[in-house]
Amino acid sequence: MTACAVLIVAACSTVRFGYNHADTVLLLYVDNYLDLDERQEQLARDAVRKVLAWHRVHELPGYVNELTTVRDNIETGRVTPENVAALNEAITASIERTLAFAAPLLSDVVQTLKPDQIAHLRRKIDKNNAEFKRQYLTGTLDDQQQARADKLVEQFERWFGKLDRHQRDELRALADARSYDNATWFAERQRRQQLLFALINDVQTRKPTGEQATKLLARYIDEFERPRHADARAVNERMRVNTRRLIADMIGRMTDAQRATAVKRVQRWIDDFRLLQTDSA
Repeated sequence: MTACAVLIVAACSTVRFGYNHADTVLLLYVDNYLDLDERQEQLARDAVRKVLAWHRVHELPGYVNELTTVRDNIETGRVTPENVAALNEAITASIERTLAFAAPLLSDVVQTLKPDQIAHLRRKIDKNNAEFKRQYLTGTLDDQQQARADKLVEQFERWFGKLDRHQRDELRALADARSYDNATWFAERQRRQQLLFALINDVQTRKPTGEQATKLLARYIDEFERPRHADARAVNERMRVNTRRLIADMIGRMTDAQRATAVKRVQRWIDDFRLLQTDSA
């Protein structure tokens, strides 16, 4: 849930505003997928607030440190696949720590879910998958690759501002050179969705204690990030390696003005996270 919160607040005009309202946004997000009743909504609200309070104290200082490194690397042109990987590993570790804290609280909510709510969740995910296929798996191969490149353009422009036509073409070429296609991307998406439903089933069947819930969630995260099946593990690793290379390569092609734009944006996030730490004092 906190991973969702971070993505949501990053899209806000200020991270501070988004983070301070993340409990409301997350509850709306969860309710949209699970159609919670009044009791479940209160359980979820209490859980989200406890997790966010813990996260504010224990994880935000690390965000400041990591973003400071990101800012310095962009500013000095030292973005490499290796430091992109280091940032990814730091984010993953933060998410794992947060979910370990949240596991007993989340388990309490999941244990109350009714069959019709799980069916509601499945319908929402099926709808999202249908939209994914419409956007990324219809038309010619060229259409599919262009849709993926357009998504990457949107993500880079969030950091660096407007890309020119040449940069868009370069990004498309780098994306096309990656050794997986949209169908592989979709298959991995579905694998992770299946893991989610298996986790829900485990929690509802076993009704775990706090410690047991933490172990179940840890196993889920491990399989999510580091699949046991060799083929899935190879796909995951290939996607990670190629994405790191693309990010580092593309940032190296940005102009001084674009890098300055990214530095200013990252600095605003750093300032907001520092203020959020003060708010918790």
